[in-house]
Amino acid sequence: MSLTMPASLSPTHTGPARLPALKAILGAWLVIGALMSALYLNAYRPFSDPDDFLKLHEIRHVLDSGSLLDRQLPNILQPEPFISHWSWISDAPYVLIALLARPFLGAEAAVQTAVFIAPLLLFLVALVLVYKTAVRLGFADPGLVTAVA
Repeated sequence: MSLTMPASLSPTHTGPARLPALKAILGAWLVIGALMSALYLNAYRPFSDPDDFLKLHEIRHVLDSGSLLDRQLPNILQPEPFISHWSWISDAPYVLIALLARPFLGAEAAVQTAVFIAPLLLFLVALVLVYKTAVRLGFADPGLVTAVA
């Protein structure tokens, strides 16, 4: 018995034909990265509402305490201890980037760097997944589908 993929599901773009798709993915990623950089240079921060400040507080707490699974956040003024409603998995990319950057940048600069880099890396992963989905669905130009998505 052969474990080959049926012709209807096999990717149509292989080898050198993937170069335009790679250009489309990287192009879309670079455009968004440039846009985010311009916003940051103009003092616009995506983390600017109370919900985002609480998320940053949670990321800082994880970095300070080292406990990714402890959802209780200190320094929140309310009668009972505040238990965060976010899953720990959403903190993982930010915490990992901040941990890698902290020895070089310091604690607060590492968190700010993570806030900038993590969404870009997650966006790149999303673009690759959209491209692979477009290939599997048989679109004639999956690179264009990815760039438009």
